[in-house]
Amino acid sequence: FMLDDERRRGVAIDSLVAGGCIVSGATVRRSVLFSKVHIGDGSLVEDSLVLPDVVVGRNVVLRRAIVDTGCVLPDGIRVGVCASEDAARFTVTGQGVTLVTRAMLARCAQTTGIREVSSRQCAHTRRAARLCLRDPAAGRCVRKSPKAL
Repeated sequence: FMLDDERRRGVAIDSLVAGGCIVSGATVRRSVLFSKVHIGDGSLVEDSLVLPDVVVGRNVVLRRAIVDTGCVLPDGIRVGVCASEDAARFTVTGQGVTLVTRAMLARCAQTTGIREVSSRQCAHTRRAARLCLRDPAAGRCVRKSPKAL
């Protein structure tokens, strides 16, 4: 919970949030966040399980989902909102819970043109970054580091 600014205050209601998590201007309801989870401004996480080292971008909606370790959910992605979209991109259980893994996100990224680069240092900016998203069409980073959330 980063800031006490009215517009950027993070809120967790009926949730378990582990140490090392950053909830910046987001709302978390009835969810479990494991260690080192970063949730960006304007995001909503409801009835979900988010495993360690996950970065949730800005304005993300995450409902009834399990997000695997090390995933990066790009800005604006919606999971658990439209069943037909989720079934095409991810694995959905019979009870309507959506499973999100790195491999599934990589497959989705191929259709959007944004790819995930995983390294200790961003290959094109040479800045220390755990994860960086690069847009090949624009030739630049979409998000330079998880701290930029």
